[in-house]
Amino acid sequence: MKPFPTGAPVFGSLLLLAFPALSSCQGEAGESATESAEKDKVISHPWDWVPAEPALAAGREVYLAECSGCHDEGEEGAVALIDLKEWDLRRAKGREVLHDHAINGYQGVDGKMPARGGTPSLTDEEVKNAVNYMLSATASFSKDKTPPLSP
Repeated sequence: MKPFPTGAPVFGSLLLLAFPALSSCQGEAGESATESAEKDKVISHPWDWVPAEPALAAGREVYLAECSGCHDEGEEGAVALIDLKEWDLRRAKGREVLHDHAINGYQGVDGKMPARGGTPSLTDEEVKNAVNYMLSATASFSKDKTPPLSP
């Protein structure tokens, strides 16, 4: 086995190889690698957005567990989360109306929204958080395909 070379040319080569790796640990204006990676993350669907705000994060969990079966793709007349024009129309009705429809149920032209999404054990707060998550996840996404900041 040959010993590891220690001459100046080798040290210089190692430094050149290491420098790009070291510089990539910082993004723009002192961002950490994690912050830079989050900034560059591409959100391809509204449900990919993971909010930092606790109530919206809780709403996302409810959405994934209870709502996504119908709302991911628009099953049984539900408005698909990717149907951004329809969500803009729903948003125009206001949160209170949508909260009421989700909590108490609603018979629409294209389908029925069962009360509490068919899960009676969900609290009003959990249902409202899920609705707020869907509204927030689709709001900014429909304009510029970037995740929204908060409701």
